[in-house]
Amino acid sequence: MAPTIKNVALAGAGGNLGPSLLKALMDSNNFTITILTRKTGSQKFPTGVTVKEVDYESLDSLTQALKGQDALINSTNSFDPKVATRVVDAAVAAGVYRYIPPDFGLDPTRAHVPSLPIFGIKALTHGHMQQKAQETPGGKFTYTIVTNGPFLDWGIRSSFMGVDVKNKKLSLFNDGDNVIPYTMLADVGKAVVGTLMHPEETANRIAYIQSAVKSQKQMGALAQEAVSGSWETTTVDVDAIYANCMESIKKGIMTPDVMYPQLLYACSKKEFAQPWAKSDNALFGIKEMSDDELKALYKQIASENNL
Repeated sequence: MAPTIKNVALAGAGGNLGPSLLKALMDSNNFTITILTRKTGSQKFPTGVTVKEVDYESLDSLTQALKGQDALINSTNSFDPKVATRVVDAAVAAGVYRYIPPDFGLDPTRAHVPSLPIFGIKALTHGHMQQKAQETPGGKFTYTIVTNGPFLDWGIRSSFMGVDVKNKKLSLFNDGDNVIPYTMLADVGKAVVGTLMHPEETANRIAYIQSAVKSQKQMGALAQEAVSGSWETTTVDVDAIYANCMESIKKGIMTPDVMYPQLLYACSKKEFAQPWAKSDNALFGIKEMSDDELKALYKQIASENNL
């Protein structure tokens, strides 16, 4: 029987996803929360959480910070596989029972996904994590990979997924017809909390979630219905963008500007991104959004932008 998870450490409480994970953990009132941060004092966190400064280059620093923790949620952004595997090693050394790695993206079991550099680093980490889970006696180290596709609300606010409600522009990635899952940040938080509340059902596997399953064209059409006015539609050659990214990587450039555009390329291709074969929505209490709810979301975000 899986142990009860009470003490939870969160690495990467800032950024795009971290605040939603922290809110979900706090709102559940089920956990004692410790935030791991590179620098204390540089960011304000809610009262009621413990904040520990850690050195991600030091196995000992990470291990000491994780002692007494039942679970570690990692939502940091690092393109260094040494850091990623070091966090796993520290979790094992500290006796952490459940590890949630910083995936939160596409299905890692799809054959083509690890071929992209941004996912290849994660694939290396998965192998290390899975090996540690097998080697640790008595099932005392386990993991759950949360797979959610692009962040829905963040993608709209940032225009990252090609729908710009502020300027009423739709940028289609190639033909825009590939259907993929999207997930709200709050629903990712629900999945993480649900994973910790259902440790036995989620041990050593991928948890698949989704708030909507649409093509880019379908999402763009809903946005245009929700936000009236004249929209401009253009086509983006994401194959060319990907080729440029690969040229930069060959030169040793691994910056976010080089790594993240690979996601746009992947989301436009069936071999990288398609609807999940199964969903864990029911286990976590996540509901798919209707078209009307999606349009309401576009209106809400448009209002935030003072349109």
